Amino acid sequence: MKLSHLSLPVVACLALGVIPGAASADDVACPPNLGATTVDGNVIIRNACKLEGTTVKGNVLLYSGGSLIARNIRVEGNIQAERASFVDVDRSSVNGDIQLDVVGGGTSVVTGTRVGGNIQLKDNRSRLEVLGNDVGGDIQAFSNTGGVVIADNDVDGNLQCKSNSPAPAGGNNRVSGNKEDQCASLQPESGGGGGSGGGGSGGGGMISGDVYCPPNLGAVTVDGNVLVTSACRLDGTRVKGNVLLYSGGSVVARSIRVEGNIQAERADFVDVEASRVIGNLQLDGLVGDRSRMAGNDVGGNIQLKDNRSRLEVQGNGVGGDVQAFTNTGGVLISDNGIGGNLQCKSNNPAPTGGNNRVAGNREDQCANLQPAGAGGSPVGSANPSGSASASSGDSGGGGATSLWAMLAMLAAFAARPFLVATRRLG
Repeated sequence: MKLSHLSLPVVACLALGVIPGAASADDVACPPNLGATTVDGNVIIRNACKLEGTTVKGNVLLYSGGSLIARNIRVEGNIQAERASFVDVDRSSVNGDIQLDVVGGGTSVVTGTRVGGNIQLKDNRSRLEVLGNDVGGDIQAFSNTGGVVIADNDVDGNLQCKSNSPAPAGGNNRVSGNKEDQCASLQPESGGGGGSGGGGSGGGGMISGDVYCPPNLGAVTVDGNVLVTSACRLDGTRVKGNVLLYSGGSVVARSIRVEGNIQAERADFVDVEASRVIGNLQLDGLVGDRSRMAGNDVGGNIQLKDNRSRLEVQGNGVGGDVQAFTNTGGVLISDNGIGGNLQCKSNNPAPTGGNNRVAGNREDQCANLQPAGAGGSPVGSANPSGSASASSGDSGGGGATSLWAMLAMLAAFAARPFLVATRRLG
């Protein structure tokens, strides 16, 4: 049927996706994060998203810039990620496939999950971990370059690995079909042992219970909390509990994974970069020169309260809120993707920054952030404006955007999931 001379209301309806054929009205964008609810369509992810106890009757679809932390979810279709940042799925159920294609962010993890179809990993640049899953079909890993670990899985189909560099590692997989090519005889990762965790060494080792730092920790797994009472460095460490800093403690963390929270109270400073925190990152009453959080994926909130030191929050993906209350050392908040709210109150000086993408509300002092400049720069900053330009403040909604431009953007957003939702990435 040919359509012509569309009226403004009809164009608006098409742009908003309420006419059948553009996109399912049951599809939901994430962020904002989703809890124990049921989505009748697909979940569409283009930023940092956290799903907890969610039921999805369609697919979970990740696109460029999207990341997913999923806990105890049920997906009746597939989880499909193409050119996304990372996927972290734990203790969940997926009736269809899990497909990761050209994922290039931090480590992607699928653990303790029932997958009715296949797990398919192809052309990924990031590290991949497939651990302790029950897979009704095949596990396939082809042409990945960030490293693949496949261990402790029950596989009803085949285990197939080819053209990965480095070759996959792992073991203890129970496979009903064939183990082929690079997965014909998997071996554990090299790097050996490391029970003490001292000196930043010990690749791949496991430490039971709580651990004090210092001594520094490297690529080990801590099966409890890390307790920091002095200067501590974590490099590639996996912490199944929390990282807890006390008076006199400081931490420099690079490429770590924390399944709980990072909590610092009356500590010296916190410097976390290129890491993943499933819970919250909480700084309260810090007294050092500068604390910095850059390029991280935080599933919960970033909460900054009563700190005397300068705080810099830059380039993070945050599933919950970013909150800055009653800080006195200066706060810079820029270039973050925030699934919840951006809330700032009673800070002196007022926070600066810009270019934050906020799914919720921008409130109080953060309602309209501006880059640090003459008369507004917090003291004690070596680089107060970060990388934001003078025109990149947070206006919170684009008052100059025309109705037609808004409709065009909505139409493009609504149409894209429909066009690619049924595409298989493998």
